Amino acid sequence: MLKKFYGCFLFLLVCFSMFVGVDKVKASSMYRLYNPNSSEHFYTINHVEKSILAANGWKYEGVSWNTSNQGQPIYRVYHIPSGEHLYTTNGYEKASLVASGWRDEGIFGYSGNGNAVAPVYRLYNPNASQVASHLYTINGNERLQLIKKGWHDEGIAFYQELFTQIFDQGLPQPLIVDISGYQHPNLINYDAFANAVDGVIVRIQHGTIAQQFENEAQLITGEDRYFRTHLTELKKRGVPVAVYAYIKAGSVEEMKAEATSFYQLAKDYQPSFWWGDFEEMTMPNMRAGAEAFRSQLKALGARNVGAYIGHHVYAKMNIDVAKFDAIWIPYYGYNNGLLSGYPKVTHNYQLHQFTSNGHLHGYPKELDMSRLSNPADFTHLFLS
Repeated sequence: MLKKFYGCFLFLLVCFSMFVGVDKVKASSMYRLYNPNSSEHFYTINHVEKSILAANGWKYEGVSWNTSNQGQPIYRVYHIPSGEHLYTTNGYEKASLVASGWRDEGIFGYSGNGNAVAPVYRLYNPNASQVASHLYTINGNERLQLIKKGWHDEGIAFYQELFTQIFDQGLPQPLIVDISGYQHPNLINYDAFANAVDGVIVRIQHGTIAQQFENEAQLITGEDRYFRTHLTELKKRGVPVAVYAYIKAGSVEEMKAEATSFYQLAKDYQPSFWWGDFEEMTMPNMRAGAEAFRSQLKALGARNVGAYIGHHVYAKMNIDVAKFDAIWIPYYGYNNGLLSGYPKVTHNYQLHQFTSNGHLHGYPKELDMSRLSNPADFTHLFLS
């Protein structure tokens, strides 16, 4: 009973907040999810809502279309007894439904106009429960197949912008990406990128000034050149963010210094998680070093501290993983941009970096991508 109540509460919460600000966003991706228990479909532009629903048993079915930010208003009405939402551009239909007890929830978005739009069809299943009775699709073939199965074609509901590149099909959900100064801001379309990811982990530094190393991605101090831009642009678009520091410290004292520098640089951005990136044997006793890094961050005020541990050095480092709030392990398999293998050195991890050759809408080059071993951990890792 408690589980059912929680599911209903979550659904009502999401329904209340979905599509807020659609009229202010140009060409946002419209995600479609399916509930295998109720057979209903759900549509949202909010990647956090998408991730929460996917973590609670909804099946993510990809991007259906891109929203339009101008044109005829699309109205949304809500049937309280059944939980169904219905979308229409017909003011008379909206008024009739409201008069019969449906709740008017205002403008859902806009029906596009111009050469780049395509019709979104509305279909009705007379054999389904009311909450699952309507489906909206831009896919003409899906429409025809449903009509053959007995669905009623209710014609064109509205028009939206075509979505021609489905980058995220077949990728784990929620999808996590990590970026650094090597991903130059000039190459990122932050609007499109924000619609393609669920959470981003941003590099803050690569060692400290002790390394005396500078390149196109970092300053001589070790500070990442573009972390401020990345964090500002992502947070502006509502993308959940965490941060990481690549570890180069050669002693316990240097570990503490790197942790302090890391914290001071990133604290104002209020990241959900602080990750230490342990990939090199920078000191003989990495167990003690990692603990010094972790405990210093905690002492400074970091609530959640995790460890990214290289697969090839996991055993040798012998880090006390039980003391960290989460573990992140890289293992690429075929490294073909998709999930093609699982970590072998441990089963105790919350994040798995599964490729360094990922591709997403909004960035033209390769990306590191990660998945959650348990999608339900998304809230803890990115929303806490």
